[in-house]
Amino acid sequence: MGSYVSVDRCQAHYSITLNCSVHVYNDTNNGTTVPGTSVTEIGGYTKGHFPGDPDIAGIGILGVFVAVTSFAISVGFVSVFWQATKTWRRSGYTEEKRVDRRYRMSLSDTLDSLVLACSDQQVFTGAAYAFTLRYWRGCTISAYHYNIVANMMLLTCATHLISVTIVRNYWKFPWLALLRVISITFVFIATGLLMTNQNANSVDPFPTGVPHANETQSSLFLPAACFQTDNHTAMETFEETTSDAYTFFMKNIAHSTPRNKIQGWNWYIITLLFYGAATIAELIRIFRRGRSRPGWRANVGNRLRRCCGLGKPLRKVVQSVFIAYLVLGVGIGCAVTIISAKYIFDLRKWVDKSGWIQQNQNPENDAKSFGQLVPIFSSALILFSFAQIISENCTRRSGRKDEDEEMPPQGGKIQYFDPSTDDAVSPPEKDKARDSKSVNVSAASLPGRVDFKSQSPWGSDLSFASTQAATPLLGGDGYFSIPVAPRLHSASSLGISSAQPIQPEQVPSPSPVPAPLLARDEARDISPRSPRS
Repeated sequence: MGSYVSVDRCQAHYSITLNCSVHVYNDTNNGTTVPGTSVTEIGGYTKGHFPGDPDIAGIGILGVFVAVTSFAISVGFVSVFWQATKTWRRSGYTEEKRVDRRYRMSLSDTLDSLVLACSDQQVFTGAAYAFTLRYWRGCTISAYHYNIVANMMLLTCATHLISVTIVRNYWKFPWLALLRVISITFVFIATGLLMTNQNANSVDPFPTGVPHANETQSSLFLPAACFQTDNHTAMETFEETTSDAYTFFMKNIAHSTPRNKIQGWNWYIITLLFYGAATIAELIRIFRRGRSRPGWRANVGNRLRRCCGLGKPLRKVVQSVFIAYLVLGVGIGCAVTIISAKYIFDLRKWVDKSGWIQQNQNPENDAKSFGQLVPIFSSALILFSFAQIISENCTRRSGRKDEDEEMPPQGGKIQYFDPSTDDAVSPPEKDKARDSKSVNVSAASLPGRVDFKSQSPWGSDLSFASTQAATPLLGGDGYFSIPVAPRLHSASSLGISSAQPIQPEQVPSPSPVPAPLLARDEARDISPRSPRS
């Protein structure tokens, strides 16, 4: 990127010849040629023929970048306000209440997930711009579009700063968090390289400011490589920035001028420093939550808990400092967004009215190009993330309700489909009273238990109380008889008093079985007393 691109390098390695000339119209006064101030051609383009680039400066993609960053900052402000409310108005908060709140729908978790969705959406877009500018567009991009890309990358840095600062459980999934940190660090490095490239050439400084409204020409339309060299200027620029306190605060932080005026360089330095502080704060959070882990993390977490745990006097001080830290992080992100967005749209507005860009149909004013629709529709993934968060919270709350429900009493019932929960306990007394009107039957009136010894031999005929039951068999005698208990009726059902004896009902003897049902093999006897063949 940038410092690796120059006019000579583009010609040698990419066979691209850059036109860095500016043609000025000369006036004639009494036959004498007087140098004029009217520019007729810049970089080989005349007025009305400079090509726009909707994939970089299109109204659609710029609107999406600013909208996503603004949304992340708005969510960050809501999260800070909610954290402050819980910190300063919480009373009687105990460890038991903290465990119980895990099953409730957490507003903080919802806000954190939305900020992470915004950061994830922009980290890939920013990386795509960095790679494109480094390997494919470094020789052909204009200084105007280069300034826009640099400040768009600064917008993504603001979004990532909000995510690292606000999200409480950023390291809940360590490998995913590590991947995010590596990607975000790469975006910060790429943004720094883009900005330091604007400090490469001391002879022809990089045009970064927005021209006045009455001006009609600028070197912004020249290729960005015309103002860059093969020298690596990143380390030199950082050394110039941090050479002494006066240079750091007055030249860089106050005026954003390490040597050349770089739009947004001061806010990049502030954002980078706060990103480092946020990373350290996340490490402290990891140690504090490590009390449940074995080893040295548990020791550090327990020590922090002893001095800053629930009910400790130092806890309120630490919480107040933490709220101030959150407010400062969101404030920096908000300032970066406002300043960078204003610069981008002011520069774009001047180019559109300068007369140099294509006037018949400026492609940067059309949001329907393919390169703009992709990031526009990809930003809708934030809505799907929000819907997923709400669904997960509702499911978690529903599961909590199911756990709190008590099973109804199952006395006297057997659950056949779950042997582990069988309950063969006798029913309650109220259920017993419901069956008290039935007539008690003595054990003598019930049929005896049929076993091998008491069973009558096959082929014999046994009568009990003048009743018998017959069953066709395969033996010679087609029946074997078992005693049948007499049918008893309750006294109330027969309309007689309980003192009168109840006569058993005579069951008629079964009719003989027709001949076809008899066994065909008359010689075979399978009775128990017959010897086995």
